[in-house]
Amino acid sequence: MILDQHTEDVKWSLAMNDIYTWMLEHDFFEYGRVIEAKDFRELFGIVLPEVGTYKDFKEVELKELQCVGFCRDKLLKQGKYLTQDKDTYRVLLPSENKTQVESYMTSADRKLKRAILLSKNTPQSVKNMSGVRAIAELKRESIRERLTA
Repeated sequence: MILDQHTEDVKWSLAMNDIYTWMLEHDFFEYGRVIEAKDFRELFGIVLPEVGTYKDFKEVELKELQCVGFCRDKLLKQGKYLTQDKDTYRVLLPSENKTQVESYMTSADRKLKRAILLSKNTPQSVKNMSGVRAIAELKRESIRERLTA
């Protein structure tokens, strides 16, 4: 059973890569390009059921998120970001990337704040927690300096 799922995951990953490559070759990921969500889903073989259970719709949503995440990860390596607005996706213009970078940094700052809170409130009997907290605090300070610069 586990091997069957692994095989399916590998097949899906290869299919996503093939679809991404085709989209790249056909200029779907040029700066400023708008992609209708329905077209994106169609390219990746994702079908929205007309009628279904909550679980059915969640599965479709997760599959779409997986495809978007896959494309975003690839595009980040090219200095591009795929954003979503309602029923469309769009590749940000280079001039818009700063806003997305700041958003990532703000998100990282929030997560570091939570990490620091957790480490502060972890029982003293856990060894090495103060070193982890110090690193998190330094990273958070560095991010906050960049955000205010």
